[in-house]
Amino acid sequence: MTLQVESAAPMMTNAQLRQVMRYYLEHVNGTSRPVTDETVHRDLLSSGDGYGPASSARLYEGFVRYSLATVEHPVRDWPSRWLEMTVGELADVLVPRDASSAAGSGAQVLSMRTRARVTVPKD
Repeated sequence: MTLQVESAAPMMTNAQLRQVMRYYLEHVNGTSRPVTDETVHRDLLSSGDGYGPASSARLYEGFVRYSLATVEHPVRDWPSRWLEMTVGELADVLVPRDASSAAGSGAQVLSMRTRARVTVPKD
């Protein structure tokens, strides 16, 4: 089932990206610690765990990149020292707050379960 949307330019807001990033951080390593915008990535992720190149840090980066790609968000360079950054700092680099306002009155988000595009009202 596919829902029709009016906006021709899907975009993820900074606030939505922060929510996605917190969700992935909570679930990649199954932490019971609270994850906030002030959580530093290296406190929960490592580039040396896992098997071969499949570390928790690389999986998380891939999940976030994929989430941005599914809403056709412009690709930005991933910071080299991102593990040292907080959720909020990395979100501000990937989707600057002023650019996320270009989403208009709402942003389209691809639902991975239904494969339908839905409109998320702006806060």
